[in-house]
Amino acid sequence: MLITKKLALLGVSCCLWANVGFGGSISIGPLYDDFELTLAPGHRTEILGPAFYSEKKEDQKTWAIPILTLAHTEDPTSVMRNSISLIPC
Repeated sequence: MLITKKLALLGVSCCLWANVGFGGSISIGPLYDDFELTLAPGHRTEILGPAFYSEKKEDQKTWAIPILTLAHTEDPTSVMRNSISLIPC
């Protein structure tokens, strides 16, 4: 049993090293995903699938916890400079 856990840890470590070394982005399935956007210039990080994300596009920065319907967006080019919204269910 101990050898199986060590082999699994070694496999995950090798995959992380390979992803960081060759692409700069990290992907561990739904646990953690860090990648460049494809439709617009920017960067996005997701943790626990849709539970939390952080995104940066040009001047706009957003982080959100969709499960709690909580979001924060900063965009100096729009009228709404900062907005934090918590929508009750």
